[in-house]
Amino acid sequence: MVVRNGRAPSGVPPRAAAPVAFTAGRLWDRAKNAAALDRVAARLSVPLRAAGALDGPNGARGETRHLHRLGRLGDAGIAAELAGRPVFISLARYEPFGLAVLEAAASGCALVLSDIPSFRELWDGVAAFVGADDDAAAAEAVQGFLDDPVRREAAGAAAAQRAGRYGADAMTEGVLGVLHGLLAGAPARLGGAAA
Repeated sequence: MVVRNGRAPSGVPPRAAAPVAFTAGRLWDRAKNAAALDRVAARLSVPLRAAGALDGPNGARGETRHLHRLGRLGDAGIAAELAGRPVFISLARYEPFGLAVLEAAASGCALVLSDIPSFRELWDGVAAFVGADDDAAAAEAVQGFLDDPVRREAAGAAAAQRAGRYGADAMTEGVLGVLHGLLAGAPARLGGAAA
């Protein structure tokens, strides 16, 4: 049984598309692949803005030279970044779901994602996929969106439409369906795999 994560829209109105790329996550976590993002940043003609902590609670530390580090941002800070509809990039090595990707998609950002099963399952057909360590392909995909505003706008609109499947209401309905099934003695069956 699967109940996919969901998020309510931020409520921050969109602005004109900013000429930047953006990522968010635990930059200290090797699974988030900040090293590859840093290499991508060195190849771009625009800043790759990165929200997230470089120091982890386990003593891990992310080292970057080219990312435009924003530090740890709260929900309002992330929403403000996403309101400019930057090209969003995640080169995670593995990800059960990816709330940052969902937030970016819901904001109408064009997506460049690592080609991993959970991202394919959730975003196939509305994102550009690249190898997690193929910084040349990732930079080319990001730059391609930046250089083609019409394609970028269409990709962002497609991502926003897909993000509508993963709202807070759908998540709540899924959890309630499971609970009702348990109370009735027959668990509910839900489709899909990524949670």
